[in-house]
Amino acid sequence: MAKRKAVGFLMTEKGFSARRACRIAGLARSVQQYWPKPKTDVALVARMKAPADENRRYGYLRLPAMLRREGLIPNTKRTYRLSTAEGLQVPKKKRRKLPRRDRVAPQVPKRPMQRWPME
Repeated sequence: MAKRKAVGFLMTEKGFSARRACRIAGLARSVQQYWPKPKTDVALVARMKAPADENRRYGYLRLPAMLRREGLIPNTKRTYRLSTAEGLQVPKKKRRKLPRRDRVAPQVPKRPMQRWPME
């Protein structure tokens, strides 16, 4: 970000061309010219919320499949990011605690060659 500001300063204040300012600042011109486009995910999030509200078991794997059938083709990683941000994650199932078992000590062999390694 500092190099971009330096290039902007050189171009506006000093009157250098973009090519020369980038060379002085050590910044590639493609980096200077790139401005990211903001993604509008409002429609996609609204479309994801409708089936997720009806059925809480629809998670980030089932929602993109449904959206693909409708013609919206989101990336699975993007759907995961959006669903976690909106709180649409499926709650994890809690592991059932098993009853405590008494530990049994291994049997001691009573004679030689009674115990084999596979036992």
